[in-house]
Amino acid sequence: MAVWPDADLVLLHGELSADHLLSDGQTMDGIIDLNGVHLGRPAVELHYLYDSYGEAFVRRLLRQLPHLDLHATVEEVRFMHTWHHVVRLLWALDHDHAPRQERWRYDLSRSPG
Repeated sequence: MAVWPDADLVLLHGELSADHLLSDGQTMDGIIDLNGVHLGRPAVELHYLYDSYGEAFVRRLLRQLPHLDLHATVEEVRFMHTWHHVVRLLWALDHDHAPRQERWRYDLSRSPG
């Protein structure tokens, strides 16, 4: 497992996903629904955008945040993305939910690294 440099906690949306982002898929124009705001690490927030828009979008966004190490943050986002899928698969297995098991297994098979 990679070890990421210490990062300051930042204010996070809490559910920054395609459902809460005003975007054309290339740029981020706005964010809505701020009721889950909390402190945390940026990569925790960005894994939903990684899932919805891909790594290229996340990299473009991170280039606008020069205080974050681009490479280290992308690595952490990839880890969080995979971890989130594993947790979802474990839930589906625990609840004997076959359609979700199939989906999360498929998604994990496509995950980088």
